[in-house]
Amino acid sequence: MGVAAPRKMSCFTSTTARDKRMNVATLASREFSVIVLRVALACAALLLLVSCIGTRGLSEISSHPYPLIYEDDSSAKFASQQDDVFIEIRKTPVPRPLEHLAVHYASLFPGGEIVKPDDREEYLTIKDKKAYKVSFRTKYIRKRKRLDESPGRSGPEIPEGWTKAQLRDPVTGEVVPVLHGPVIPQEKVLYLVQGDQYIYYIVLSADGDAVKPAREKFENFVRNDINFH
Repeated sequence: MGVAAPRKMSCFTSTTARDKRMNVATLASREFSVIVLRVALACAALLLLVSCIGTRGLSEISSHPYPLIYEDDSSAKFASQQDDVFIEIRKTPVPRPLEHLAVHYASLFPGGEIVKPDDREEYLTIKDKKAYKVSFRTKYIRKRKRLDESPGRSGPEIPEGWTKAQLRDPVTGEVVPVLHGPVIPQEKVLYLVQGDQYIYYIVLSADGDAVKPAREKFENFVRNDINFH
């Protein structure tokens, strides 16, 4: 019985198979590179998003004196739940230290509280930073409470001696319904503090029975809870 001769593969067939294997390996390598690039871009975008979120707001504030109602990169506003205490802090950059904070106050913070001759002014230092403080003369206003007139809610009974009115919200600018009650004192205190890079404007407004505890909390906030940059 004869033995069959071994089958010979042509050089063309061997080269074609090798090229196919090389093409498959090249495509796999390219797909892997694309996946790695997409993952890297996704991680970079996530880190950028986290960075943007993390840096928003005033990083100088270590503790909030009252609930935060507004914040951006250069200002923050706080208010009590009873709507009888309001604190605002703003900052603006300065290229060099200023000699007289009171002189530059109006140009640094337009729209701020107006200082009058009968308001008490003083210069002091806070955390080795120059500061200017104004205790404004006590004003007398009608006590007020906000009304919730959301759809589906019945309006509250108006107590004797109170009247319904409208007030412009200092944060949103919207007109909101309120109740006006008896006359109560309102006190305001302003601080300007000169940091290394910024001037800080911090103002307190407190009404009625909230005045004394609010002033104590405000002084602690200014002196201990803000790192002036």
